[in-house]
Amino acid sequence: MKGLLRKRLRDREDNFVERKLESARADEYRATIVAFAVSVPEDRTGVLFVGIADNGDIPGVSNSEYLQRKIKKICDDCYPPIRPSIEVLDLEGKSVLAVEISADPDRPHFSGPAYARIGSQSVKASPEVFQRLIESRPSRVREILKWKDRLVTVVKSSGPAFECAVVDCRAHWVELRITSSSKSFS
Repeated sequence: MKGLLRKRLRDREDNFVERKLESARADEYRATIVAFAVSVPEDRTGVLFVGIADNGDIPGVSNSEYLQRKIKKICDDCYPPIRPSIEVLDLEGKSVLAVEISADPDRPHFSGPAYARIGSQSVKASPEVFQRLIESRPSRVREILKWKDRLVTVVKSSGPAFECAVVDCRAHWVELRITSSSKSFS
C-alpha cells in the first residue's frame, strides 16, 4: 500500500490528489475530505497528502498522531461519517500523512455545505450538483450511472434491440442516446 501512495505523491493535483500543509485550517481539510467522499468513483481513491506543499516541497508534520486524531474527528463529524484510511509515510526523514478516501455507498456526505471536485479544486456544490448528489444515493441510480457514456443494448417488448449510450440518470428517469442516429430519449 505504501508503495502505491509513494507513487501517487508524484501525481499532479487533480480530481484524486490534493496536498496541504499541516498548518491548513480544519475547514480546508474538511472541504477536501468531503469533496473526495462525494466525487471519487467506485474504482478509485482520493488522497490528501498532509505535510507536502503544492510545489512538492516536504516540510512534513510535527505530530502525526495528533493530526490523525484531528482528521478522524473531522470525518466523524460529517454526515454520514466518512471512513478514511490514514497512513504515515516517512519521506526524507519527515512524517507525511496520506489520507485515502474511497467511494462510499452511504454518500453523499455533508459537513456544512456540500463540496465536489472540479478539476484540482474543492468547490461548494451548486444547487444542481447538490440535487444530483442526493438523487445518486438510491442504489438503482448509482448502478445505472456506472454505465454513463458507455454502450448498452435496449430491448423493447416489440421491435428490434438497439444500442444506446447512457447520457444521464436521475431518481425518476434515464436519458439514453441512440448511437445509430445520435437522437436522445428518456
